[in-house]
Amino acid sequence: MTDRSEIKDGMAVVGSDGVPVGTVGDVKAGRIALARPAAGSDADLATPRHIALARVDRVADDRIYLADTAARVAEALGEPTPDPGLTAPPRGRGPRALGGYLPYLLALVGLLLLFGLYRGCVDSREQELVAGPGQLERGEVSAIPIVEQVALPDGSRLSLEPGTLTFQLQRYLSGRDPAGRTLPFDRLTFDPGSAVIRTAERPAVDVLARVLRAYPNARVRVVGYTDAQGPAAADVDLGRKRAEAVAAALGMSGIPRARVAAASGGQAAPVATDAAGSGQAERRTELVVVAK
Repeated sequence: MTDRSEIKDGMAVVGSDGVPVGTVGDVKAGRIALARPAAGSDADLATPRHIALARVDRVADDRIYLADTAARVAEALGEPTPDPGLTAPPRGRGPRALGGYLPYLLALVGLLLLFGLYRGCVDSREQELVAGPGQLERGEVSAIPIVEQVALPDGSRLSLEPGTLTFQLQRYLSGRDPAGRTLPFDRLTFDPGSAVIRTAERPAVDVLARVLRAYPNARVRVVGYTDAQGPAAADVDLGRKRAEAVAAALGMSGIPRARVAAASGGQAAPVATDAAGSGQAERRTELVVVAK
């Protein structure tokens, strides 16, 4: 049975065939009192016209649908048969029904647009984190680095990328191998003729300092190398200055200078020929573990 609360004054009442019967004037005692006869009817407005709630099939789209056709309802009320040409718009296809769904459709479109913008920002940010600003060419795909969470002896945890200097150093200091191992800096090179650490490479030194702080017994020696593009004597001095720059940066990160020695490798032990490249590989720095 139809819930009384669904029926409101002024709602249209139609037959099962969609032909209007009238409008709701009041509902009481289990009956709907029609406010006026259907359009085109000659019924007396003063004549009470009631329809039992039991004859209501459903309430939808602000209309009350009866279980009988409008002709049968008119016959029961003693009224002329309504004009079938007055059939109401099919259920769910009128302007009112469409307008009811319009806010939901607009909200759905808005959510899809916001999701597209969010994914675009996330993808762009991931590319910056992987390749750094300006390093990713159009159409180039770069994988997200794999990192491992490493527990340090001082109780802290550090995310380290396998294969890097800090990852290898932590594994080495936590193992049983004797001191004396040499580890190359993988993310620290210098500009030609310069002993200044690049701003973009300072984080690598800071992470190195965190590992050394967790192993207070470790002592290291930093060795700076140069390419072969300058006089040998000058390159020895330049290599020492580069090692001193790394030692000073570690000191600023809390590593006592007594634990970090600096030395120059000059043009010694080249790993590539300058004739084949820019010499960047020769402007390297190495870390030698003296004690652990």
